[in-house]
Amino acid sequence: MGSQEWGACRHPGERWPQQRVTASAHGWGHWDGWEAQTLGLAGTQTTQLLVEPPWRPAVLWDRVTLTCQGLGTAGATTWYKDSQRWWQEGQDRLSVTESGTYTCDRPGTGRSPPVTVLDDPLVLQVPARALLEGDTLTLRCRCRQDNHLTRVRFYWDEKEIRGSLKGTKLSLSPLQLHHSGRYRCEGMVGFWQSRSAAVTVTVQELFSVPVLEGPRELTEGSPLNLSCLSTPSPLRPRAPLLHVFYWDGQVVGGPQESPQLLVPAVRVSHSGNYGCEVHSQEGSVQKSSNRLLVTVCRVPPSGVSLSVQPPGGQVALGESLVLSCEAAIGTGPLSFYWHREGSGTLVGTGPHLELRHVGDNDSGQYRCRVSDGNSVAESDPLNVTILVPVANATITPGPLAHQVCSGDNMTLRCSVQVGSAPVTFTWLHNGQHVAQGPLLELRDIDVGHSGTYQCVATNQLGQDGQRVFRAHSPELALEVTPGSSWVTVATGVGGALFFLLLLVGVIVTRHRWHCVATRKNQERTSPDPLAPPEEGEVLYTHVMVTKRAGAHTLGLAGAQTTQILVEPPWIPPVLWDQVTLTCQGMGTASAAARYKDGQRLWQERQERFTVTESGTYWCDRPGTRRSPLVIVLQCAGQALLEGGTVTLRCRISWNRTVTSASFYREGKELGRLLDGTELSLPPLQLNHSGSNSCKGRVKFGTSEKSWQSVPVTVTLHELFSVPVLEGPPKLTEGSPLTLSCLSTPSPLRPRAPFLHLLVPAVRVSHSGNYSCEVRSEGGAMRRSSARLYITVRSVPPSGVSLSAQPPGGQVALGDGLVVSCTVATRTGPLSFSWHQEGSGALPGTGPHLEVRHIGDNDSGQYRCRIMPVANATITPGPLAHQVHAGDNVTLRCSVQVGSAPVTFTWLCVATNQLGQDGHRMFRALSPELALEVTPVAVNVGSTLLFLLLLLAVIGGCHWWYHRALRKSQDRLGKGWT
Repeated sequence: MGSQEWGACRHPGERWPQQRVTASAHGWGHWDGWEAQTLGLAGTQTTQLLVEPPWRPAVLWDRVTLTCQGLGTAGATTWYKDSQRWWQEGQDRLSVTESGTYTCDRPGTGRSPPVTVLDDPLVLQVPARALLEGDTLTLRCRCRQDNHLTRVRFYWDEKEIRGSLKGTKLSLSPLQLHHSGRYRCEGMVGFWQSRSAAVTVTVQELFSVPVLEGPRELTEGSPLNLSCLSTPSPLRPRAPLLHVFYWDGQVVGGPQESPQLLVPAVRVSHSGNYGCEVHSQEGSVQKSSNRLLVTVCRVPPSGVSLSVQPPGGQVALGESLVLSCEAAIGTGPLSFYWHREGSGTLVGTGPHLELRHVGDNDSGQYRCRVSDGNSVAESDPLNVTILVPVANATITPGPLAHQVCSGDNMTLRCSVQVGSAPVTFTWLHNGQHVAQGPLLELRDIDVGHSGTYQCVATNQLGQDGQRVFRAHSPELALEVTPGSSWVTVATGVGGALFFLLLLVGVIVTRHRWHCVATRKNQERTSPDPLAPPEEGEVLYTHVMVTKRAGAHTLGLAGAQTTQILVEPPWIPPVLWDQVTLTCQGMGTASAAARYKDGQRLWQERQERFTVTESGTYWCDRPGTRRSPLVIVLQCAGQALLEGGTVTLRCRISWNRTVTSASFYREGKELGRLLDGTELSLPPLQLNHSGSNSCKGRVKFGTSEKSWQSVPVTVTLHELFSVPVLEGPPKLTEGSPLTLSCLSTPSPLRPRAPFLHLLVPAVRVSHSGNYSCEVRSEGGAMRRSSARLYITVRSVPPSGVSLSAQPPGGQVALGDGLVVSCTVATRTGPLSFSWHQEGSGALPGTGPHLEVRHIGDNDSGQYRCRIMPVANATITPGPLAHQVHAGDNVTLRCSVQVGSAPVTFTWLCVATNQLGQDGHRMFRALSPELALEVTPVAVNVGSTLLFLLLLLAVIGGCHWWYHRALRKSQDRLGKGWT
């Protein structure tokens, strides 16, 4: 017989079930929340006739035994043969000695179905049990008294069956439904050809054709749940079945025992024909469902909103601004279009619009339109305001050198060429703050008012005014002469000579004073790195005013060298500012020569020209030296993000070679290069923002000179924000857990990925602290979220129900019965115990109770009790315990509930094995017990020794520090000498 036959699991010598069991339904009862069911013996409705051995039709030479089962006593049994009352009666068991058709009768249940016993020369026998799809059918062709039989052939519906014979037996596997029909056999008995009577074989379904159930229409993003429903045969309800799901012919799920397929979030591309297939565990029986067409529809976009960085939509002129568009609802690929009020053209596409180096024409209202190809949604307008930093502060009245007399009144006015309001003005006299406001009124001027005057214009930009811009006006030199002006008229040659000598003396004295002052100013100028400007401060070139030959000449280093002026006055100038250079010096404008990157330009005969290419420029005028060397620190023009790299370049005009370069940030040295002028700084961090400068040494013949660059501000932006872990803090066991690691990427690089974690079904052991970490692609940037504590609670068992196989709880005497206990709601490991009314013994444990060879004493009411294996605890408590070294501690592990036997393992893990053969194992883990052991106090001698060693170490460190300080002072003294 095949290994899948349920009778094949029986022990040798056990009796086979021969006839079907008729079940009668009984009502369900409830008692104190327990499920109860009455089990009775079959036969209360019909009389059953069992045959041994279990083959049909039975043959006389097999010593057939018939057993009549039904109500009443065994002495009331009446036997019939060929519809005639048989002379034997008064017993329920009969040994057959003659062929024929037998029935039996028991009072109250009637007559049993007939059983045929043959004594034909040739008989075909099949198993008496029910045959299902996938089973093996064994055909036996037997001769009377099992005489020798040759040339055996088997027929199915009069068609010969060709197969491998084992003597007079033929096995057919696997059975299908269409294998039902009439079977017979033929063979040679001696020298005669003999034919058996036909036997009808019926093959029943192992399971029904599956039906795929699920929604036919869904919206994108919603879950799709498909169920492959197939009803197993009541003759074999626990046969293991495997399910496979298909989408347009491709396998998308399985093989799996579960008949469910869950897609958490469907897309439009998931539309198509779905189907499922159910097959037995060995694959011998396969059945497919009809196709189910599922259509996934998109959700049109709506709820379009705009956001801006920096917040508020206010940005300084020349800086960058990023607008972001987001649709609250909408699925599928979305297209984004940007429009500005008053502009007929499209200003951008995509979810982000980046405006670099904004100008005045970028102000206005912006709108975003979102489309999925079928519908369009538009956002509310967002106003963008361009703020202009102050620039070109001037003092009126001019000129820059002014002479007044003592006692006069004077009003100075400070104004700026450009700058967004509000603008504040501060007045400086000889570098000291003296007044506020655009006007400075000087009353009754005296000699103390002499000196240089300068105004500083300031405006604060940004939503909270965090960016400060300043513009310094050129200095105004005010000279106050005491008393009224005088005029001396010289007559004669002597007077004229005296006046000339006096004028020469004044000129020589002034020239000598100017040289001394210049030398002192150079000595005061330190070659150290420049102090970093305040955040947002605008640095302008300093224009000195010198008086020569009655005219005012503007230059960087006096009237002895050629000067090159830059407009707008920003250092270093940038190409996109439409830079204009002016060459000033002695001689005519047509004699000026210009150079770019060491090469002479073709443009000449003009002192002013507009720059169209980046590079290093200087000019030359006859009678004066070339314009001075300018050393410049350059860095990348694009926005810098964390984790990236930046290269600093220290360059000098005239294409001269920088022999060594030092780089500084906020006055601190970053690095020093003896060969090269470029310094790369990877990876960048936020604290790397600040003012950067460089100092280079340039070789002039046999000597070298140091040059200091103008500071350049480098600003670092976040690559992404600190992540936030979002999820439910409390869950019930078995429910799904979805965690989202949310981090806002920089609008300069907005396509950074997001992390999501899905746990389909959590358990109590999943409780604990969760966190996430977001990393950049190369791993240079890492940020971790705060911890999120999640508690998973178990669900107590409820809705306990019982079911019996065969259904109805009615079974024939001597047969087997299986009662199953199920729980509608519960989580975690459970303990099952069975109880029979009137019996103090425990008939079994586990979710299934199998009763083999049922007897009269097995009738009655059965109940199932379910308890979770949980609440393992350690005593003594509390969970934090403190003991001293050398103490003895005994810990006891116990469980609140759980069927015996229970084993304990430290860590405290309580375990019990349930089921008839202990194949189901359940565990409960106790809370942790924190044990802290404090060492025994040391003696006084050890404590004193430790203190002496500590004092010795402190004294040695003190002596070493003073010695090092003395050596450092000696070296400094020698250096000054």
